[in-house]
Amino acid sequence: MKVARSSALCLAFAALSAGALCAAHPFGLSSTNRLFALEPDTTGARVAYVLDLAELPTTEELARLDRDRDGQVTAVEREAYLDALFERLQGEWRWSVDGRPTRPRIVARSLEVGTGEGNLNTLRVVAELRIDRPLPVDSRSAFVVSVRDESYSDRPGWRELRVESSSSMRVVTESGEADPSILARRAAGERVTLRMNEARWRLSPVGRSQSAPVARPPSARRAPVWALLGVVAAIVVIIALARRRPGA
Repeated sequence: MKVARSSALCLAFAALSAGALCAAHPFGLSSTNRLFALEPDTTGARVAYVLDLAELPTTEELARLDRDRDGQVTAVEREAYLDALFERLQGEWRWSVDGRPTRPRIVARSLEVGTGEGNLNTLRVVAELRIDRPLPVDSRSAFVVSVRDESYSDRPGWRELRVESSSSMRVVTESGEADPSILARRAAGERVTLRMNEARWRLSPVGRSQSAPVARPPSARRAPVWALLGVVAAIVVIIALARRRPGA
């Protein structure tokens, strides 16, 4: 199936070959890592979702995935696993648009089992979701998207929620944004972990006259572009490690 290609993930997919040079999982063998990346438009938003399980949590998940224990993942097993996974995740996600609860639609999804450190398996799930504004939609008006995700929050690992302005919508205000010092330190190679379980964004049509955005304190301002690229590079490593397998 085709997977998400929102702007927040394009660089990650383009840089897969660079990330494949790393030999160990960047967030640890026991990590469960999650990324939501939003690309808004006038009717809602596309959402790229990445769930990356390092070697140790993958061992547990393979018992659910490989039902007949033959060491091979069939298409039937893959689809059954994804059905159950997203049914559970949808029950744990809390999305709303303009204060109204909404359930993201799953547009596309994929699953890959790779080989990580010590010849152990890793697991990666990528999906494209869709969030729609309540009808009737006024394409000239601003709207607010909020999300809370507690799935796997008791496990170690990277957890990021982010949004990027698009050709039709711009980000006006944010809450729950990551401290840019964490992003910069990670980009510089320091072993720090981002933990974001909830966020809220106000989005406005591009070109619409509007009062100035609320100023953010220095600790909450968006990180420089190079720092964000460093974060994307970290996610790249996650994705690439799941793709590594002998003879690939």
